[in-house]
Amino acid sequence: MSRTQNTIKNFMSSAWLHLLGTALSFVSRIVFLKILGETYLGLSGVANNALAMLSLAEMGIGSAITFSLYKPLAENNTEKIKSIIAFYKHTYRKIALVVFCFGIALIPLLGVIISDAKKIENFYLVFFLHVLTAASSYLINYRATLLAADQKNYKLITANSVFSILTVGAKIAAVLIFKDYLAFLIASLLVPFVQRFYVHGYVGKQYPYLKDSNIIPIDKEEKNGITKNISALFVHQIGNYCVNGTDNLIIASVLSLAVAGRYSNYLLLFTTINGIISMLFNSMTSSFGNLIASNDSNHAFKVYRAADFIGFWLYGFSAVCFVCLSNPFLTLVFGKDFTFTMPVVVLLVLNNYMVGMRIPLFTVKSASGIFREDRFVPIIQSVVNLVVSIVAAKLIGVAGVFLGTLVSGLLPSFYRPHLVYKKTFKLSSVLYYKEYGIRIVIITTITALMYGVCRLIFGIMPALPAFCVATVVCGIIPNVLFFVLFRKREEFAYLKDKIPFLRKKAA
Repeated sequence: MSRTQNTIKNFMSSAWLHLLGTALSFVSRIVFLKILGETYLGLSGVANNALAMLSLAEMGIGSAITFSLYKPLAENNTEKIKSIIAFYKHTYRKIALVVFCFGIALIPLLGVIISDAKKIENFYLVFFLHVLTAASSYLINYRATLLAADQKNYKLITANSVFSILTVGAKIAAVLIFKDYLAFLIASLLVPFVQRFYVHGYVGKQYPYLKDSNIIPIDKEEKNGITKNISALFVHQIGNYCVNGTDNLIIASVLSLAVAGRYSNYLLLFTTINGIISMLFNSMTSSFGNLIASNDSNHAFKVYRAADFIGFWLYGFSAVCFVCLSNPFLTLVFGKDFTFTMPVVVLLVLNNYMVGMRIPLFTVKSASGIFREDRFVPIIQSVVNLVVSIVAAKLIGVAGVFLGTLVSGLLPSFYRPHLVYKKTFKLSSVLYYKEYGIRIVIITTITALMYGVCRLIFGIMPALPAFCVATVVCGIIPNVLFFVLFRKREEFAYLKDKIPFLRKKAA
């Protein structure tokens, strides 16, 4: 099976699973809000941020191991694969202990930081369950990396779909029956725990040599190489968490859990769309790794430009829809009290677009094994984010939190293109910056145009029909404009030739 076919297959299966999970999550969120309220929704978001903090102990080992598996998988070197996975297993056992100890130490601190902690029944027990689940996952989760590196994640689509349905069903049942957050939490953690055991066994059956006891330890030189990559990725993990994983914590500490709950509604919308797009690029990572390993930098650059163009189209289109439709949608589903003002929404959308446009570059960067060269970037970025977010939040409220995230994102947006273009493609990054500027102008113009059209629609029609009409208008006009503007571009021609659906349309 070709790299393109594997990428498409992985993406389609992952996208279906993600859409199913999101649809079910909206249902469970509606039930959650009606019965438990906005404060507990905020607590759930903060708990997820705390879990992200615990994942720092993983130190990027998964990415480093995935990169180290590309070559032995391509060469079908089962002995090398066994050695790497055994090293991974041993390392993850240590991580499980670190996560548990670190998590237990973190719980009292959260009780002090979160202003509404005293209002939450069983606050400390709630976070203990989160810590226990996070730590135990490292004991059984290491094999899944092999399936991802081998571009075979699509084989788990049916099982993962079933587990998604079971998880949401269990959460809804727990809330309806017990009307208690602790019951909701236990239900939401139990089914994924069972899922990890299933995946562990499934991967063992797909790669039976993993069960061999005769394993040669990886040599010192290779271990040192992996360790260096892990050290650099650890710094990236800290920076990424401080920038992208602390918004809920800052809002909960400086403002309130209720505001954090409101933010989590937007976060669900963003993660729904971004999750699908990210899956496309995650599906490409292994293909990029294989392609870059072939030392054909010209072909790799063409593939990257096509991937970057896809990212722009998808994230640009998403930005238009988020600005025009997010508040009307959340008002219809949850009520107007669960929305932010438009300036805050624009900040959220702009930040989301910038993060999204870094993903194609990050995909190439990971596939190229570029981990150490920009290790200082996330540290600077995280310091800027925390300082600006906290100070601005006290001055202008929730908008200040997102302003800090936006400002801090400027550094990787401008430094990493230079690094990737130089190291991987042996080219100047001026082309990237020029293209980036043109795209910002195009997206801003189209978004302003569509926002004016949608305001007109909502001004003359009732809410629900207006939302339906505005959704159709936003779905058609921006994509038509993108097509008109970019149909003659080299990247579009490349995609038309590679993607079966577009090729058939062209014929």
